[in-house]
Parts: sequence; structure tokens; C-alpha cells
Amino acid sequence: MKFCTIGCGGHASHSHGPSQKLYAQRHPKVELAACCDLNPQLAETYRATFGFQRCYTNLEEMLAKENPDAVALVVPASATSGVAIPLLERGMALHLEKPPGLTLNEYRRLLAAAQKGCGLNQVAFNRRYAPALVRARQWLDRDIPAEEVLHIRYDLVRYSRNESDFSITAVHGIDAVQYLARSPYREIRLTYRELPQSGAGVAAFSMEGVCLNGTEVSLTFQPMSGLLEETAAIHAIDQSIHVNLLGAQATFDGETSHWCGGALKSRVMVMNPELVERNGVYYETEAFLNAVQGIGTVSPQLQDCRQQVILMEAIRTRKTRIDFADRDVARPNVSDAVRELSGIDR
Repeated sequence: MKFCTIGCGGHASHSHGPSQKLYAQRHPKVELAACCDLNPQLAETYRATFGFQRCYTNLEEMLAKENPDAVALVVPASATSGVAIPLLERGMALHLEKPPGLTLNEYRRLLAAAQKGCGLNQVAFNRRYAPALVRARQWLDRDIPAEEVLHIRYDLVRYSRNESDFSITAVHGIDAVQYLARSPYREIRLTYRELPQSGAGVAAFSMEGVCLNGTEVSLTFQPMSGLLEETAAIHAIDQSIHVNLLGAQATFDGETSHWCGGALKSRVMVMNPELVERNGVYYETEAFLNAVQGIGTVSPQLQDCRQQVILMEAIRTRKTRIDFADRDVARPNVSDAVRELSGIDR
């Protein structure tokens, strides 16, 4: 199987490159054929560092010469939809970095392209593959039916993150809670604490709401605190599961604990040797490349990511309430999405 990757910048080099190299080491039949970046120095460095055979600065040239079986796309969020849509329309198997579009309109165009091309696609929400969170989901599936979960709390805390659009990071928490709840959101209310002293557009914010299955949710996002922390707490009658998830911090391994009636039932420390295993990026890469070869399935796909994009856009535009029953956020049907992609009704 021939594999190519697009984008050789900081995030790709920190997370995806090491994962791709590790996968190829463990699966010798996979050929790391080529990487591509507009910056020739970045492309060559990525090639040499992670074991790709060739590098390019022109995407169409790479695709024509390499004819890959699968492609990863790791470019700035503002560029994702423009690069991804033609690839999806061709039916190319695509692993695309989150978010899948910055707006609902971009997301609809990506989804329409995927439906047109009918190829395999996976959105890189790596929390779903982080061992600490995976263990929590396994315990939930084993011991607590989804409709019996009373409340899920998720705290995503960072320091010195003064970018004006923190929604691109916050979307990780939004997706993780949906994954743990095993249910779509029904209604979300949002509140904001603007932090102009830290920069234009910088804000702490929170979400409170309920899922379709009745689970209540609370999410807090603090970009300008004093530490790096990411935790989840899931509560049901007489049972609680707590996750300490810090895949972004190389020295921390993560921990998941299960409590019943005030007593500790189980506790598991994540001891994976590689950072890209602890934070889940390797395992999402593995799931995607295995699925391309007909082994297993991928999650989430573009069709699973509509609510995540709606809530990310709501943060950016400072909306205070999203009701997913509203017509404005209702799921478009296939024909509407295809017409939108083709330019009809614009």
C-alpha cells in the first residue's frame, strides 16, 4: 500500500510524522511513498526525518506520479476544505486533521464531496484513540448503559494560549464528550469570559447542556491558566469514572479510575512508551491505514462531525445557545449538499 501525506509543518512533524514512521516500522508492507509541502525545506526535512522516499512542493504532481492508496492531510484549518474537497471527490482514502471545516458551510461541502467520491475518510479527533479515554469508554460500554449516565464533565485547560480562535483546540473536548456520552447533543448553552488583557478575541468559555439520551454535560475551556490539564468525569448512580488525560504533555502517562459506591474498583495507568501512542495519534493512524487495507473500521467519519463543527463555529461567533432541533442547524440531505458543492442555488 502506497501512502502519501500533505503538510509538513509543526503539527504534522510533532504528531503525524512520528505516527506514520512508527506504523511503517510495524507494518513493512506499507510504503511511505512521498510527502508534500509548499515549503521545500519543510518537505525535505519531513522526508528525511520520518522515512518517506520522495518529497514534493506540488500536490498534483505528487498525486500523479505516486498514485497513492491513501493520503493524510495536515494543513492549517483555514486551508483544509480547499485541499480536501478535490481529494474526496476523487474517492481518495483521506485522513484529514481536525476540524473538518471551520464553518457549517465548509463542513457541508466536505461532506458532499465525500458522498460524491464514496471513498474512505477519517477525521483526526485523536482523543477517541487516547488509551486513557478508550479505557473509560470500554468500562462504560461494559458497566453503564448510555441512558444511565447522569452527567459528564470535561475540563480542557491550557496556559499561554492567546490565539484569537481557541475553538480549533476546544473542538477536541466537544468531540470527546460526545464519544463518552454515546449520544449526540440535544441542546447546548454557552457562556464567555472575555480576556482582552491577553489579546484580541481571547476568552475562557464554558458549555452546559444535555444529550439526546438525557445525559447532562458541562465543558470548560481555559486557554490562559497556569498549567496544562485535561480531565473527564462521568457519573451514574453509584458509579463514577475519572480520566486524567494529558497526551500533550510528554512526561505524563494518563490515568483512568472507576469508582463504585465510594470504593475504587479499578485504576489503570497509561504506560505506552511513545507520546504518539499516549495521546492517541498513532492509534488513529493505525485505524485509518488498517481500514484502507480492509481491516477494521474508522471513526469518526465526516458524517459524524456535524455537531462538532456547529459548536466550534458558535464559539467563534459568540453564540449563547444551540438547539440542534432548530432548522438552522438541521442535517442537510444528500441532494442539498451536492447542489451546494456544485454551485447550484448559491
